[in-house]
Amino acid sequence: MDESHRPAKGDIFTPPVIVRPPTRGARPYRRVEIYGRLVGKAYGEPDVAEFIRQAGVDDPDLEDPDLIGWRGGDRTTWSAEPKPVTATAPAAEPGIEPESAAEAATQPENEPENEPQREPASGSEGRTEPEPPPVA
Repeated sequence: MDESHRPAKGDIFTPPVIVRPPTRGARPYRRVEIYGRLVGKAYGEPDVAEFIRQAGVDDPDLEDPDLIGWRGGDRTTWSAEPKPVTATAPAAEPGIEPESAAEAATQPENEPENEPQREPASGSEGRTEPEPPPVA
């Protein structure tokens, strides 16, 4: 066995044909390597089979793990779809129950639940004082 056919260091077995993960973009493809050498871009299973035929295998079995290593998906995966992002709620503090969505919607932000409302000072009913301008 010469150097080009040796498995990568640490691998017990590497098949001679490696089909890399699909690329992103409008027309995704998968790179095909035979014995570590890039032989082309495959846009579907027929392309992979043709590369293997050109390398000398008359009737390649695309499901044979001793012949082909599919990376980033099996032989039916031809697009790199992004993984969906799921929103997660922040973890509640121990001993404190999380508020329900309805309670949170009716509760003004940054205002304590049970704070008493202030009464206007006597003699100021009906009058409002202008608010001072904001400080820059």
